[in-house]
Amino acid sequence: MPATTWPSTVTGLAELGVRRVSLGSLLFRLALGAAVDAAVHLRANGVLPQLPSVPGYAVVPALASSEN
Repeated sequence: MPATTWPSTVTGLAELGVRRVSLGSLLFRLALGAAVDAAVHLRANGVLPQLPSVPGYAVVPALASSEN
């Protein structure tokens, strides 16, 4: 029996009737991985690596509001 191939996009899941997708701890683990990578790079090279787009402190409350 062949293995089932699941859609890899939110649109594909929606076409199957999925209404909500949970990220679980993914966002926390991504942030933790970025922090560890930065610390390892700093230790090895003495400087921080090129950082991805990081919102400033003033922007975070707006991103976390229920209106976004």
